[in-house]
Amino acid sequence: MALSWSDVDRPDFAPYIGRLELETKTTARCKHLTPMERDQNSPNGNRMDLQSLESQVDELIHTCEQLSDENRALRDQQSTLVAERASLIEKSELARSRVEAMIARLKAMEIGT
Repeated sequence: MALSWSDVDRPDFAPYIGRLELETKTTARCKHLTPMERDQNSPNGNRMDLQSLESQVDELIHTCEQLSDENRALRDQQSTLVAERASLIEKSELARSRVEAMIARLKAMEIGT
């Protein structure tokens, strides 16, 4: 499978774990390594892979906790803002009805004079 160097950084390239052999300056070919070949190439590979995976999982857990806290805070803030909006709408309607009543009284007074 011929790939350009720009393909190497694509997320969907990640499943092609293995060694890249340079064919030309602009293309590469992926050779899939067997688990035995990977172990032969890096004697501490499994331990380092496990440590790396553990570190990534810890980071993911930390990120999930942060996002959960932020989500909870945003939901609380949204609830407060919705209640405040309802209160402001109610006050606005009350003010509107008072202004309309005042206008009606002024018109009645104008007609009466």
